[in-house]
Amino acid sequence: AYLGGGGMYNDAGSNPTLTTCTFENNTALGGDGGGMSNLDNTNPTLTNCTFTDNTVVDDGDGMYNYVDSSPHLINCIFENNIANGNGGGMLNIINSNPALTDTTVCGNTPDQISGDWTDNTGNTIADECPPDCTGDVTGDGQVGVNDVLAIIGAWGPCSGCNEDINHDGTVGVPDLLIVLDVWGPCP
Repeated sequence: AYLGGGGMYNDAGSNPTLTTCTFENNTALGGDGGGMSNLDNTNPTLTNCTFTDNTVVDDGDGMYNYVDSSPHLINCIFENNIANGNGGGMLNIINSNPALTDTTVCGNTPDQISGDWTDNTGNTIADECPPDCTGDVTGDGQVGVNDVLAIIGAWGPCSGCNEDINHDGTVGVPDLLIVLDVWGPCP
């Protein structure tokens, strides 16, 4: 039996839509895809999803895409996943070509992405992850007044914007509280 897809296994043309999900500390014992495995023309859409600290015996630790499986990933994070084979963050083989938009793939072992993928802009692909500075929505290295003003300016429904710090689809009080909690210079 195939034992891939430690967190989620999709097969035979299934096309789930996932929003604000986390695949963390999953293990695929005898197959591929510690976090998620997509086989045979499976094309999920994932928005604001995180794949972290997943492990796999074979390939494609964060996500494994096989035979015409091309997910669409928007504002997702793949970090610190470990594969014994290829594609620590993601492995794409046999006509699989995921589309990444505003997605970060970093700190995965042995590599970040193996195989074809489409860069829809705004992506960060790096061996080392950037320092975490939650709350710095302006990107100036300081969590402060400018971030509060940016949150107030974006108040309300928001899909994938920096001001939606908790990734719940709305800029509001929870995001403002996060900024106040981490006030000061970024690490």
